Amino acid sequence: MASYTKRNGKWHVRIRRKGYPTQCGVFDTKREAEDWAGGVESQMAKRLHIVDKRSHLLTLGQVVEAYIAEVIDRYKDKPRSEKRLKGHQPRYEALFWGRQDLAARIIGSISPDDIAAWMDDRLEDMVNVYKRDRAGRIIRKRGRPLPGKPRQIAKKTVLNELTRLSAIFTWARTEYKMPALVNPIALIPKNKRPKGRERDRRLEPGELRRLVKAAEQDELPLIGPIIEFAVETACRRREITRIRLRDYDRRMRSLKLRDTKNGEDRVIGLSSKARAILDRIIEDRGLIDPDERFFPVTPNEVTWAFRRCCRVTEIDGQYVEPIGDRLDPNGLTFHDLRHEGTSRYVEKGLSIPEVASQTGHKTYQSLMRYTHMEARKISDKLDGAPTGGDD
Repeated sequence: MASYTKRNGKWHVRIRRKGYPTQCGVFDTKREAEDWAGGVESQMAKRLHIVDKRSHLLTLGQVVEAYIAEVIDRYKDKPRSEKRLKGHQPRYEALFWGRQDLAARIIGSISPDDIAAWMDDRLEDMVNVYKRDRAGRIIRKRGRPLPGKPRQIAKKTVLNELTRLSAIFTWARTEYKMPALVNPIALIPKNKRPKGRERDRRLEPGELRRLVKAAEQDELPLIGPIIEFAVETACRRREITRIRLRDYDRRMRSLKLRDTKNGEDRVIGLSSKARAILDRIIEDRGLIDPDERFFPVTPNEVTWAFRRCCRVTEIDGQYVEPIGDRLDPNGLTFHDLRHEGTSRYVEKGLSIPEVASQTGHKTYQSLMRYTHMEARKISDKLDGAPTGGDD
């Protein structure tokens, strides 16, 4: 039987039923209190009620702190293959939720309507950006970054933030002893959530040649071979910088990629051009030690060097329009080279399983996000295909 008491502007509910511990809740309105009590009593009558005090006592902010301590910080000193969350982004997103107004709410009281209202407000936010030079570095004056023109927050950013919150709710339910907690994000239809525009940027004719030419004058000598190798193999930048001499099997024309993004090793086949790049590095650098890396640089050094190559305006004494990096609407990112390489695999006639074996994608859906066929090449195939009769 439920009893209701109003104290300090809040409605306190107490439910007593034989066979269950007393259940209590605090709500802003009596209607909310009655709805909650009715649901709990209905579950008790059907013997479906799960006793869960924590989700009605802890705030979202407290759960976020526990999530950071037990999920993110616990694994920060472990090898990359054993880390459950990689990079700084998960921590940043978790800390972001700890600063939101919802962080003060009891986690079990957060509803899909609350999330939808937050989402609408968030999509209206403007974010500050800083001015950058041609090398992509932030311009500073007297030690302070110069502000640029604010822009509206990207839908993809909001979607990433919602995904992190969903992960926090799932963790709280399964591992933080909140079995009755309902994930409100899971109750929001996918077509109501923000959807970021998928990148479909591919190299335009002549861009790869210009990038390699620009790389010849860059301060990082290996960036040219890295760019060409990325297009030939569709490897990620971290995978490329981790390749060691012992991973290259010249006789089998293969390369073993260790500790990849999904934590697994994979073996890929190498084209003649990819093999020529590795053979040239072995000869030029005199690699002998099996543990020596082909590209002894960090992933971030690769990113900055690639941005510099995209912004080059003079090649062989001639002015050229910069290709543009990720700061430009139609600019390139280093990860676009993986898109390019994957699409070229498909255009060369590799089957989907063969492409997945090369790129490491686990599902057809995730693979197709990186595969963008050129309409012209499809048209060429259609023109050369035998007709199957009149349609």
